[in-house]
Amino acid sequence: ADPTNGRWGQYSVEFCGGTHLTNTAQAETFVLVEETGIAKGIRRLVGLTRKEALEAQRVATDLLARLEGAKSLPGGPELSACYKQLKLD
Repeated sequence: ADPTNGRWGQYSVEFCGGTHLTNTAQAETFVLVEETGIAKGIRRLVGLTRKEALEAQRVATDLLARLEGAKSLPGGPELSACYKQLKLD
């Protein structure tokens, strides 16, 4: 293939630097961690599988629990300290 040949412009070309599976069961579990626009009409999705996906789910569950706990804080310095710590983590 000649990438300088103009006729290739008529085709949509996607590149994938990710995992290739013969069966989706090999992924075990899947978590979408990022979705961004990289150009007009082009989106980039980043996902994790297996142990990394399970760890991402654990971190998300922990964060949700911490946010839920922050809802019960009376405000003021306690809420401010909690907010600062969440931002750091």
